[in-house]
Amino acid sequence: MRFFEERCTRPGIFFFDEPESALSPNRQFEFLKLLRRMQSGGQSQVIMATHSPILMALPDAALLRMNRYGLEPVALEETDHFRIFREFVSDRHGFVSAMLDE
Repeated sequence: MRFFEERCTRPGIFFFDEPESALSPNRQFEFLKLLRRMQSGGQSQVIMATHSPILMALPDAALLRMNRYGLEPVALEETDHFRIFREFVSDRHGFVSAMLDE
């Protein structure tokens, strides 16, 4: 987080490739707060590739999904990662059992 906080305080265009890979879920919420501050400052643009539903949940973020025809807008609830987390949380034992049986 310190790395991001030191570099993301000034205006600019920022590209992040899966920043969640080094962050625990709690730290992802800290990163989400940083993104929100950057967003509210109005002088930064963030382009991010992520698998994290937590980071995708940034209010007013434009989510895009890549398909064979290019990029298309997508709602958070329609992403594969959100669906997997939702299924896991709603029935942990059943979900894990089904995934292990595949």
